[in-house]
Amino acid sequence: MSDNFALNKVRFFEYGKQAPSHSRFKGTMNQAALVGYYEYTSDENKNEKSSELDNLKEGGYLGYVDKDEYTFISEFDGWLNEDNRKKFEHMLSDSFSKNGDLWWETVISLKSEEIANGYGLETPEDYKTLVDRCIPKFCKMMRLDQEHVVWWANRHVDTQHPHIHLNWLEKGQNKTRTRGKITDKELKRLKNIVATELNHMKEIKFEIDDTWKINIFKEKDEAFHELLNAIGKNAFDKNIVTLSQLYSILPKQGRLGYNSYVMKPYKPVIDSITKKIINDREFKGLFNNYVEMLEKLANYQNQSLSSEGNIDIATIKDTEIDKLYSRIGNMIIQDFKKKRIQKSLINTGESDGGMELVPSLEEMYHLNSQKRFTINIDLIEDFDEQGLFVRIPRTGGQKYMYLSDENCKRIGEETWQFDFDADKTFKIYDQNKNFIEKMEGSQLLKFWDEKKKDKKVRLEKPKMEQVPSYYDQQISSDNPADSYLAFTINKSLIKEFDKGRIFCRIPRTKATKFMYLEQDQWQQVNQYTLRYFFDPNKKVKVYTEGKSFMEEISGRDLLKYWDKKNISELTEKEKGKLNKQGKRRRTRGNDNQLIEMTSKPQFDESLYRKKKTIGYYIKRARRWQKGRNFGISDSEIYREMMEWERQNDIGQKL
Repeated sequence: MSDNFALNKVRFFEYGKQAPSHSRFKGTMNQAALVGYYEYTSDENKNEKSSELDNLKEGGYLGYVDKDEYTFISEFDGWLNEDNRKKFEHMLSDSFSKNGDLWWETVISLKSEEIANGYGLETPEDYKTLVDRCIPKFCKMMRLDQEHVVWWANRHVDTQHPHIHLNWLEKGQNKTRTRGKITDKELKRLKNIVATELNHMKEIKFEIDDTWKINIFKEKDEAFHELLNAIGKNAFDKNIVTLSQLYSILPKQGRLGYNSYVMKPYKPVIDSITKKIINDREFKGLFNNYVEMLEKLANYQNQSLSSEGNIDIATIKDTEIDKLYSRIGNMIIQDFKKKRIQKSLINTGESDGGMELVPSLEEMYHLNSQKRFTINIDLIEDFDEQGLFVRIPRTGGQKYMYLSDENCKRIGEETWQFDFDADKTFKIYDQNKNFIEKMEGSQLLKFWDEKKKDKKVRLEKPKMEQVPSYYDQQISSDNPADSYLAFTINKSLIKEFDKGRIFCRIPRTKATKFMYLEQDQWQQVNQYTLRYFFDPNKKVKVYTEGKSFMEEISGRDLLKYWDKKNISELTEKEKGKLNKQGKRRRTRGNDNQLIEMTSKPQFDESLYRKKKTIGYYIKRARRWQKGRNFGISDSEIYREMMEWERQNDIGQKL
């Protein structure tokens, strides 16, 4: 064993269930098994060395005949003896008496007596002190009420390695934890607790100057709070589009917290946003400073807890990084709650019975100020750590600006797309990158060409033909919408949102292939499912999990990865909408005319989703409402409608 100490895997036993495999128990777990094991671990032959009693105080170990004082307990005076043995056994039996009651057991083992002495563990009192320091933190980590936990520990010296058997369970009949299994992450935290307390005992025993460590902990806490404060001020505004995508799918009901059960399916998406935030240029320096403090503490623990000092034992870095992700995740969720509450009601006065306006997704998250323009490759002058350095058109080559990486994406061979907030200001430079002035986003738009319109062309109403099956090898139709198909995507396939697009895993590829869902081609069906429209005759780019380009496959090859039941042809209404993209109807006199634009306008994702889902939910809203099952859908339209009906007492008695 290369490490100075080890904490074995924590086992759990459940009353009324079969004993775990590879345990010394057989059959069903009951009170007899618990008390029997307690008697085994407190066996005096395992708790003493024959020569050790000579060194104890007068009259043997506290003068008792049996040597159960090597057993420390949570009750009475902290030591097991003949007077309190029966009472303690009764307490154990009462706490492990009905189906579902849980009991946990682990072993803390040290490499040798010499190593144990090096941590100040020489007498039974020293071992008891270690357990007394660890148990409160064990309970806190497992979310147990320490006042309602009964435990016992036994120091054994009958093997090569001195070790402690530690057992604990909740008292009485009202239990706070129903899950017995200790996860790998929880086991790491338990081990870190023991490691920390061993170091504390070593420092106290040998009066080691811990000023350096105290200063590092202080600097670590300061770096942690400095990073959180910086993120809280600026990060959410910079990622408003990505956050709005997340907020649109978060559940409406249940306890919304990063570590809550209801949020478990959404944690990978929240973590991807957190990772993007801490790797942002503005916050990366603060994050690196925080990680540097953690590495110093981890190195200190590794030097203390391994013989050579080169074994990675300490888990403080992983624990603190998990804590950081949890804190930022909760900040994101709190921001969602705050915006939802602030905009839940616009009219707070007395209602006149009319329909009150409920804020839309754009109003809640200020998406109306989000604008977009495209940049041709001819405008790009340079690319450096600040992003793309581009020339602003219609300025005679006098004005330039930077486009940040996070808001700029490539949409063609020679074209880029830039999303920005029109309410913010941007720095303007000359050709030599010297600062000139600041300009409002709304003013910046004036320098980009407006799309010119072609002359009016009178078109006949397109005739919708039978949609060909996706099993056909060839699709021949003059109607572009006829070539479109759709398939559904479960939320478990979604990895993250990336600038309006969704990066998702392709099923049946063993998580080796991924693709992007373009923002103008997907819609949310409900809180579990997306529907994606695409042309099977076009090529689709396939990526690795790290977003490295892998290959390009046809749309028909892509369909092979999806079940037939998840693939469908477009409805007549959906095809009609696809045909009308880029066109608008205008009435002059008695003539209906269609004016076709030279290029398709930028896609309004939220408006598209609303139009696509309104027909679907209006048919089902009454039926869902009748069953009072408001959590079936997280559609923004559905939520707005239900809020208005609750305020106006409509449909509540159906």
